[in-house]
Amino acid sequence: MPEIKAIIFDIDGTLTEKNSWQQLIIAMGGTWEEDLEVVELDRSGKISHEEANARVLALWKRHGLASRENFQKTFENMNLRHDALDLVNYLKQKGIIICLITGSMDLYAQTIAEKVGAQNFYSNAILRWDENSMIKDFIYDWRQGELKLKQFREFLQKNNLRPDECATIGDSDNDYELFKLTGRGIAIRTEYEDKVLESIAWKVVNSLSEIKNIIK
Repeated sequence: MPEIKAIIFDIDGTLTEKNSWQQLIIAMGGTWEEDLEVVELDRSGKISHEEANARVLALWKRHGLASRENFQKTFENMNLRHDALDLVNYLKQKGIIICLITGSMDLYAQTIAEKVGAQNFYSNAILRWDENSMIKDFIYDWRQGELKLKQFREFLQKNNLRPDECATIGDSDNDYELFKLTGRGIAIRTEYEDKVLESIAWKVVNSLSEIKNIIK
């Protein structure tokens, strides 16, 4: 197999201990159950994607807490997994390019990228703010797997890489297509893991630290 030149990380549940959407709705004065209800209504086709986005936005805004400052504070307070930074630094010392691709928000992706020192990062939701730095709207693509694949191809072109020169680390079903394309998907068993990844994974690990024994 070709030498691994880049590692693609999912963020939520993979690099971080918690899920950003969950932590954000709680910080805005809501509950995770309310957020999941909207997701389920959308997935079942009972409401449109546009209506789902509008409902999520309303949940964020209803208590007047949805400022850019509070969003930023929420993301900064999200802890990395205890072995995340050590693994990223190990990979960078080997000259491996680090890229983060998340189905979450742009401000969150930027915050975590700064924490781990990743120059390449892609996100799904684009947050828009009003003149008072309060949330105004957000753009979100519910086809997360397709978007991640598109962003991965942009990363490949930017860095003159082939898919088989990359490995992907994730725990979500939206990482499935990246696992399939690279042939080097590493599924990490977390409380958020979607077991479908293990069926096509190159390797399966219980912690990020184990990856140092795979990529030597």
